[in-house]
Amino acid sequence: MSATNETARRTALVVARMDAANSTEVSRLFSASDATSLPHDLGVRGRRLFRYHGLYFHLVEFDGTHTDPVAVARGRADFQRLSEELSPFVLPFEPATWRGPESAMAEEFYSWTAAPAVPPRPAG
Repeated sequence: MSATNETARRTALVVARMDAANSTEVSRLFSASDATSLPHDLGVRGRRLFRYHGLYFHLVEFDGTHTDPVAVARGRADFQRLSEELSPFVLPFEPATWRGPESAMAEEFYSWTAAPAVPPRPAG
């Protein structure tokens, strides 16, 4: 996970494999989970799911409440249940090295954020 400054949101990108035909079911499972307290309790501020040629990308934004939200999540029954429900549809990218969600986290190696826009001064 990364943060560009003290107030920035932390982000995580999970990379896995998924057949595009499973997109609807995966979306349904996340939608049901996102309607519970789980995302709030973990400090999740947003989630985006992407698919591309058999790959699955899960971009999550955290508010920085927890230093390791994945570790916190792992101990929760609702997270374990969601992971189990997703397991037929979202498969490890590299099964031989899969050890858990941390194994699927992409490593950020560059980040850029635009400076806040300064409104133009009125003429005259």
